[in-house]
Amino acid sequence: MIAVRVFVPFALGYFLSYLLRVVNAVIAPDLVRDLGLTAADLGLLTSANFFAFAVAQLPLGIVLDRFGPRRTEASLLLFAAFGALIFAVAGNAPDLIFGRALIGFGTSACLMAAFKAYVMWFPGERLPLINGLQMTAGGIGAITGTVPVEFALDYTAVHERLRAFGDEAPGVDDLQKVLFDRVVTLSPGGSARKLLVFDGPRDDRFRTIQVRLVEVSVGSNGMDFVFPFRKFEP
Repeated sequence: MIAVRVFVPFALGYFLSYLLRVVNAVIAPDLVRDLGLTAADLGLLTSANFFAFAVAQLPLGIVLDRFGPRRTEASLLLFAAFGALIFAVAGNAPDLIFGRALIGFGTSACLMAAFKAYVMWFPGERLPLINGLQMTAGGIGAITGTVPVEFALDYTAVHERLRAFGDEAPGVDDLQKVLFDRVVTLSPGGSARKLLVFDGPRDDRFRTIQVRLVEVSVGSNGMDFVFPFRKFEP
């Protein structure tokens, strides 16, 4: 169970990170209709998220080494939650852009913090599998941010969906504190090395699933850049 306590919180964080990253492509028509955003506004929304995400990478390695993956990611996810709540109540483009920037900053550690935690708690020969499962979680998040979100928009408003994401981020934060805190007092390399180990054909199946999900997630990123240049009816 130690491996689950290490893997699940960080996988959920990356799932949420990718979901928030690609959701712009789905909610863009609603933002244009409800708030009158232009293509330039939509492009700036997307770029604000990625710019804040990229800038945060510069000190992120130092912070991870200083405070560890659990404290770093749990703290940053609070910024993501705050950004999602700002986005949910925003009524103009500047507020939306600020909210997206906070989301990008808050989710900036969801991948690197996980990689560092896995290096600490899993043997080297299992890292490709664990890292692949982490990427799979992101791919599932990318898929969830497309058709499922579009389906949800038929019943709820965009702002309600973003408010829900904002409510979920502290939940992932708490989960990381509760589950991962149970293992940080143990020496790395304990029973975590015995779980999530697959051999033979199962490894091939997992690799196939991971590749397909990563393909979807990368394609979803491209949609963020294409959608601002489409014309929507106000």
